[in-house]
Amino acid sequence: PTRIRQPVMSLTIDGIPLVLAEPGRPFQAISICGEDGGALDAIVVRIPFATFRRIASAADVELHALGFDTRLTSSDLHALQSFVTAVADGVTLR
Repeated sequence: PTRIRQPVMSLTIDGIPLVLAEPGRPFQAISICGEDGGALDAIVVRIPFATFRRIASAADVELHALGFDTRLTSSDLHALQSFVTAVADGVTLR
């Protein structure tokens, strides 16, 4: 990799910041070289289902990670809401 990224990840949920990954907090940062010679950086965090539900029901969610910023679209939020509805009462494996 030619660029070192800081393993920092946060969300802004309806204007309220939520830090998910920063030095001193438990998270997993992954950096590997891709097949085309590019680098793949990722951050893995675990959040309580209540936090996930809060994200899914928000009107505005901004994601700040690895030096990049993005905003979840209404389609993204609708997909998260559908997932919450599907698994809120538990999942049965067959």
